[in-house]
Amino acid sequence: MSRIVFLPLAALALIAVASPHALAGDERMVGRIPVATPKKETDAKPSLSPARDDDRTAGGKKKSQPATAQKTSPDAAKPATAKTEAAKTEKPPVKDPESEREPESAPVVPAAASADSSAPQINTPRPHIGATMDRKALEKLGPLTNPLNGSLGHDMWDGTARSTLLKFLPRLPNGAAPRTAQLLARRVLLSNGDAGLLSNDVSPTPGEDLFTLRLEKLLDMGAYNDAVALYTMIEGEPAHDRLGRAGVMALMYGGFPAQACLEARAVHHDFASSRSAEFWNQIEAVCTFIQVQSLKAVTQASLQPASFKGFDRSAITGVPGSRILTTLASRPDYRHMVMAPKDIEDLSALERAVIKGLGRFDYTRLRLKQMQDISTPALMLMATDANVSDAVRASLNVEAARRGVIDSTQLGKLYLDLAGKEIGVEAATSPRLWDRYAAYARSTDEKERRSIVAAILESSGGIGEPTAMLPFAGAIPDIDPATLSARAALRNGLMLMLYSNIVPPEPWLNAWLKAESGDSVKTPDSVIFYLANLLPENLPTNSEAFPDEVLQPLFKGPEDPKSLEIWSVFSGLGRESALHNVASQNAYEKHVDLTVVNDYVMPTDGLLEQIRDASNNDRLGEVALLAAVALNEYSPGKTHPGVFREVLQSLATVGLKEEAQQVALGVVLSLEQ
Repeated sequence: MSRIVFLPLAALALIAVASPHALAGDERMVGRIPVATPKKETDAKPSLSPARDDDRTAGGKKKSQPATAQKTSPDAAKPATAKTEAAKTEKPPVKDPESEREPESAPVVPAAASADSSAPQINTPRPHIGATMDRKALEKLGPLTNPLNGSLGHDMWDGTARSTLLKFLPRLPNGAAPRTAQLLARRVLLSNGDAGLLSNDVSPTPGEDLFTLRLEKLLDMGAYNDAVALYTMIEGEPAHDRLGRAGVMALMYGGFPAQACLEARAVHHDFASSRSAEFWNQIEAVCTFIQVQSLKAVTQASLQPASFKGFDRSAITGVPGSRILTTLASRPDYRHMVMAPKDIEDLSALERAVIKGLGRFDYTRLRLKQMQDISTPALMLMATDANVSDAVRASLNVEAARRGVIDSTQLGKLYLDLAGKEIGVEAATSPRLWDRYAAYARSTDEKERRSIVAAILESSGGIGEPTAMLPFAGAIPDIDPATLSARAALRNGLMLMLYSNIVPPEPWLNAWLKAESGDSVKTPDSVIFYLANLLPENLPTNSEAFPDEVLQPLFKGPEDPKSLEIWSVFSGLGRESALHNVASQNAYEKHVDLTVVNDYVMPTDGLLEQIRDASNNDRLGEVALLAAVALNEYSPGKTHPGVFREVLQSLATVGLKEEAQQVALGVVLSLEQ
């Protein structure tokens, strides 16, 4: 296999520092969208993770057992160490030898932006250069280091078989599960669980380590920023070919093509296969192009070092196996036109990553129809591309948050980026949601903040997609519901609190029930919403606003898929008593345990039995992993109700009660659609 041809080390250093999107110089096509300079991403301040039972440790183990949870230092959740001014503005998260510098203080993030406490809050640690890492040290790495910022615990893999992770990590959902299940999947992938506690029933092999599998899955689901955060934790060179490929892809998708080429140089190709040979041949040609373009930019700036003199710029050759990458490498002005998501989905993974990394997608003729039909990797590529218009990028990120691939904190940061610096009186009344959020987040007056949120809840157009309002949810419990004039505003506020893992306060529940009591006829959507409010156990089950005769039509019988689904969710949380007046317990329990009903989709390979065994033996990480896998490709009325009950009961058994409740809420609220 041919080896990658690189410029001298000094040249590579300059390329890495240069803005990756400036590689094309001034040779942009007239009338095309200019290649945007990437904005600096700040680290999100960690928020509280879901609370667990009082009789369990942070890692989910019973207190009566020996504690194996990781001790967390006060600095565990702090962001990366300080960087040079040049790195702050342009340099990607490279492996920097300056490892002794003091950490920066955590950036201030509005409290409302962290309302989605079930979501992982990612801090990108600053890696240190060194020798190739060994597998044991590598497998322990994860940006989520503390239960307070979403980690599932240092001992999350205690007793889990390695073969289980090899089998099920690749099967985690790619945005098709309920939002809460997808958020749980991200926490599994990003937590720093100690793989040394695994039961090694199979021998670890290069490329099949826990770190590489997690990184590859993040790329599969389109969580590109999370992938960069994970990969840049490596304290040394990528240890094998498969990890190197995943790292190069992560950095390309993240917008750091020069750094991706530096990583390609550092990869150990000892385990390279014929299957990966084409990848390395292609990235070799692409990196040659990147180096030549960077050299040209340096030359134009009169900064060309002596070591660059005599470099042959004709070294650029075709990219084997890719007509598109060959065209890109031969034409610095090339832009790949995207008129529909299919134009992205039809590309190979490397083609997508390289074009994204170089900022070469052109969206001037993009037309989006059904957002739900876009594959999650294509959606996330566009959602993280600065070349997409602000309005479209906002819509794409709202859809990404709805799928659980990003959380409310990340959505709030995007709103602040879109609003820019122009925050004033006009912005507070702007119809653009990100402008309103900027005014809300930067206000120090709590009354003003509540007023901004209340105005959105009461707007004539409603809140639209509830996910778009998630960054505002933290202020809703403090709003006095008596001050809201619109009845719909009460429902909007309650819905957002449920979506955001906030238990609605009693004044809100009473105000909503009082407003509902005036209607003699309830819509099916209203009844579903009432059931969702029953799940947190703070709503009276004998409410006069929803008597039995109103709820009864929803339970057509134990053969009805929706009826069984609702029953199984309440049964999984031990809340059957809330439905005794409207559904027969014995009849429904009989049907919930059936293995085949109608055209239900059942998990294969004994997945439910494995979840049950993992929960009985207190294997917390395994339960979280298998629960997310079981809910993959969830479809209302199509997934067997026994799956819900087993998943919820297992999560609660290992101490993830709040996660179980959130999954249940996601299932019930999806029935409203």
